[in-house]
Amino acid sequence: MLKKIIMIAILAFTILKSNNLDTLSYYGKFNIALESFQLGRYNLAQNQFQILLDENFLFDPTCQIMLAYTMYYQKNYDESSKILNQLIPQLKDVTYRNYARLLLSDIYLTKGKKNLAYKNYLKIRSGITDSTLFYDVDKRIVLCISNGLSENEVENLLAREKNIFNR
Repeated sequence: MLKKIIMIAILAFTILKSNNLDTLSYYGKFNIALESFQLGRYNLAQNQFQILLDENFLFDPTCQIMLAYTMYYQKNYDESSKILNQLIPQLKDVTYRNYARLLLSDIYLTKGKKNLAYKNYLKIRSGITDSTLFYDVDKRIVLCISNGLSENEVENLLAREKNIFNR
């Protein structure tokens, strides 16, 4: 009986110790995943971001957006857009929402859905305060138009646009 208790105690101690050996913090693991992404190792980065999301119960939109980016760069557009479509309604912060919607719009543009991309770029444009992002969105809007968005469609969308600055 004593041997069983000792064995259970050793097993429990081993499990606890193995969980504590993982000394990297959430941010340390996030930075490793980000570094993998920046090196172009998108599959590895995808796995690392997914593990972070699975291990942690906190809501981190940055990690989810980065997971979507890794899928985008691997041309896994459907999974990436699925993540973003689920994420966008949960985002209260405008900056996160803009970056998520920007990636979603890029996916639409890549898949040839110019109208959807154009509509989303206009939504993003009205809430931007960063001049660099503003310039990037304008370039993408021009790209939508130059890729064959019809003049009538542009006029219809702009006529329905509530934001005067976007008109």
